[in-house]
Amino acid sequence: MKRSVIFAGLLLLFIASVIGGLYLGYADLSLGEILNALSRGLSGTGGDDVAYAIVMDIRLPRVLLAILTGVALAVSGLVMQAVVANPIADPYILGISSGASLGATLAIVLGLMSALGNVAVGLSAFLFALLTSVGVMILSRIGGRATSERLILSGLALSAATSSVATLLVYTAKNRDAIREVNFWLMGSLSGAKMSQIFFIGPVILALCIFLATQSRNLNLLLLGDEVAYTLGKDLAKLRSAYIVVVSLLVGLVVYTSGTIGFVGLIVPHMARFLLGTNHRHLIPGVILLGASLLLWADVAARNALPAGELPTGVVVSVVGAPLFVYLIVKNAREVQM
Repeated sequence: MKRSVIFAGLLLLFIASVIGGLYLGYADLSLGEILNALSRGLSGTGGDDVAYAIVMDIRLPRVLLAILTGVALAVSGLVMQAVVANPIADPYILGISSGASLGATLAIVLGLMSALGNVAVGLSAFLFALLTSVGVMILSRIGGRATSERLILSGLALSAATSSVATLLVYTAKNRDAIREVNFWLMGSLSGAKMSQIFFIGPVILALCIFLATQSRNLNLLLLGDEVAYTLGKDLAKLRSAYIVVVSLLVGLVVYTSGTIGFVGLIVPHMARFLLGTNHRHLIPGVILLGASLLLWADVAARNALPAGELPTGVVVSVVGAPLFVYLIVKNAREVQM
């Protein structure tokens, strides 16, 4: 099948996902009411009716946040699989999610940055995610270059350390509400989507993804290994460090707004490779469309699954991602044996 046809299909899937995100919900709104609310919102005329409030204050922010989160995680996962040369890597493989979890736990249980109000948890998670990534880069460079093996081992070490501290804090916490909040945050959710956050993180995520889209040749080179790259005059250690910083920023922004949502960065790159091949020039736009579409439908399922309330979005993604992750491990093990 031609790539142009595949991309056309992915674009149609994305458009259908956006429409589904705006249309499907407990409140029964017609397509005309939704379009009318969107036109009033975009034109600035506003409104005080129920349909306008549901679309502009609830559904549209969640749709936009799902797109940004899905794109950031999918692109980050694709890049990390190239950086560590491991097909079952994801954006959290270097312990970034564990660092973010520690930051969120400190904010919720111990009140770290509580003076900042509602943004304390997200900001603390963002900062600790960045600190963890910096720690991984420093640790991987001790005694030599930052190879993919060193990065993975450093990430595992810091992930274990930060996870242990976070678990200890939760175990010793006496506030049950705080424990429940930590667990819900760790599952990931788009329920707190706000337009103010989207206006803040949206341009940054788009800029970082555009930068990574320009790096397709270097990402292809990472898959060839260090020795081949040196003969071509490329220093993979510097490239890996630069890409880790960019991925850390992307993941930090995601956990700032949505908590830790797993499996998107793992399974979407494999779906894209199955459809488009291994060239990152084609993979990056492919994972952008697939990642956004997957998370849009996951969020629709999350907010419509229960008659009263909603499931964390990360739980819905895990239902799909966990079986596929097992399949990828088995497939990778068979390829190694061959």
